[in-house]
Amino acid sequence: MTTFSRRIFSFAAAAMLVFNLAACGDPEPEQRKAFIAFLQTMISRPGVHVMNTKPDDEKTFGDYTRHYAVILDFNKDMRVVMEEFATRMKQLGLDQTTPRTLEQMVVHRADILAVSEGMAKSLAGMKESLASAQAKRAALKQPDDLKQVYDTFFNKLVTEPVRSVEKVYATLGDAVKASLVMVDYVNSHKAQLVVSGTQVQAKDAKTLAELNELLKVHNAAGVRFNEARRDLRKTMEGS
Repeated sequence: MTTFSRRIFSFAAAAMLVFNLAACGDPEPEQRKAFIAFLQTMISRPGVHVMNTKPDDEKTFGDYTRHYAVILDFNKDMRVVMEEFATRMKQLGLDQTTPRTLEQMVVHRADILAVSEGMAKSLAGMKESLASAQAKRAALKQPDDLKQVYDTFFNKLVTEPVRSVEKVYATLGDAVKASLVMVDYVNSHKAQLVVSGTQVQAKDAKTLAELNELLKVHNAAGVRFNEARRDLRKTMEGS
């Protein structure tokens, strides 16, 4: 009797457990649905906008909070890159309404050189962050409906911004190199040149022609940089 009673109790407990599981159901479909809606909200907004997390997100999205953490971690790294970029713009005087004159560039050659040396490190850090985000992305296991939305989301908030920033840094690198070449030319031809603000006087036609060619290269690089910076603003702000 004792053995039989235990079996009855065991079967009853198992039946109750199955009943409870059926009543509760699998939360994953609703969590995935909520997470997809969350991602689509950011996709539909113009520009790059990363929404803050809330205390109850883990309950709402379940394990998909880890999927969103990939973007949050990358976004944190990108904030550092953009802060460094702003610092470099300030070093070059490009944060001002009126750009530096040739005379000021000659005086601040050390700033130009510092920006040139620091850009490689900043770019390397950004590429490392992108590679990390891509590796984490590849490791995620997602149903097809979520994967399609997440891919669009990842492209908009990770891939496209990086592409735009890389273009800005590439054109800035060209502009910095052109600036250094021009400044070094002025410094090596002090006997033939008189530089005052935006005005340049040369004692011979050859020196003036050579400097004008360097100015053309510098100005063309500046135009490409400004175009890339406008494209980045469009990507980030959606305007």
